[in-house]
Order: sequence, then structure tokens, then C-alpha cells
Amino acid sequence: MISSFALVRRGLDSSGLSSPLGARSEVPTARVNGTRSQSLDAHPAPSGRGLVAKILGGGRHVGGRPATNVTGCGVAAGVAHAARAAIPLSVVLSACASAPLSLRQPPEPALALLRSFAGEWQGTFLWQGARSDHGEMGARYYVPGNGSAVVEDLIQRRLPTMTSVYHLDGADLRMTHFCGAGNQPRLRATAIDAEHRRVAFAFVDITNAPSPDAPHVDGFELQSADDDHLQLVFHFTANGRSSTEFIELTRQRP
Repeated sequence: MISSFALVRRGLDSSGLSSPLGARSEVPTARVNGTRSQSLDAHPAPSGRGLVAKILGGGRHVGGRPATNVTGCGVAAGVAHAARAAIPLSVVLSACASAPLSLRQPPEPALALLRSFAGEWQGTFLWQGARSDHGEMGARYYVPGNGSAVVEDLIQRRLPTMTSVYHLDGADLRMTHFCGAGNQPRLRATAIDAEHRRVAFAFVDITNAPSPDAPHVDGFELQSADDDHLQLVFHFTANGRSSTEFIELTRQRP
């Protein structure tokens, strides 16, 4: 289910290859509490094809760094890889059925969707790429600021390990990710599909990163199939190597 939105980063043309959705950094530098943040425009957000490539075992990913290219969907290869990596078959099949997202939808419905996540969630995570790991993951969503923001805590061993805050900024939906690595990437929603409950975010800039190669999140997608199921995908880069974290969550009802 995660990758039914995995081709959103730069959309798809009729051949199934990526076409630009303008996912490069938009702000060279900015200031947060008087501290100049560092733009990582040298590491553009990964192409939408990159997520599918992770599942199917190749492709072009973060910062244009090459790997084995994937031509078309490659379902057979994806099924074989999914079996080896214990990825649900639905991940591969839905990836092939994905449609591009529109850039023109307003951000308010996306923030309303995020507000609807308020409550407790439980599920699993899976890392692929330079990092390989899996396990249990919990989440908590709450809505502060008189409904103007949504806070997402991702929880392991009863402790929040990562926190993201979502809010509007004029015509944009913004996300600040307080990473376990100790830095704070800032992202902007570049693709919103309210009908299918999915949003893709592209990297803007980062605070408290000592260098462009420091470990950090540089892209993010979410999709909610229904009120009780949520999928998150974090793109992560460190020292020129990329990883993807897939998180599947189910709402915990009282």
C-alpha cells in the first residue's frame, strides 16, 4: 500500500518515466531564530521513480546518484525483490498503478487530512538502501495552535524518536522535521491529491546541519488509504548514500 503514491516526486509521463514536478530546493538560505540555515540544493529531492526503484531493486535516487536503472514497472522483478525483503506484494503492484499528483490543489484539504490523524497509531517500519533495519513503530498525532498545526511523534520503545510539525504558510503546506540525527530539515508540499489522501514533500533547507553530507531527511510522502490506515515514506541521505524508511501504521481505537 505504501507505494501507491511512490511515483509522485516528479510525476510520470506516458512512458512511465519521470517528468519534472519542480522538487528542487526553493530557498538557498533562511534564518531561524537568528541562525542562518544551510541549503542543501546540491542534493535535490529524489525522483518519484526512486521509491519504486528501491522496491524493484534499482533506479536513480537522491541527488542524482546513479544505481541500476529500471525501465518500466518491472513487476516480476519487483515481486521477487518483495519476497526477499518481506515487502507486501501490494506495495509493488500499487506502485505500478500510481498516478501523478497535481501541484495545483490548495493546501487546506491536506492540513485537514493531517488533523484527522489525531490519536494513537501502531505499526512497523522497514529501512532499505544504505541502511537496513525493521521493527515496530508507534505514532501519536495531536493538533495544537487552535487547529493551525499538526504534530506527529514517531515512537520507539515508548519514546518519541522523531517529531514533525505541519502548518500552512500562505499558499504552501510546510513541514519541519525534528530528526533523531539532531537537525531540522524543512520541507514544502509540492504535490497534493486530496481525493486519494496523499501528499508529497520536497526539501527546502535545514538547520543545525554541520555539512551538506550530514545525515538528514531530504524528502517525504504520506498516504492514508482510509481513516484507520496510514503509510509514511522518509527519504534519508548520509555521506552521499541514500536510504528509504517505509512506515505502515494502523489507528488504535479505544
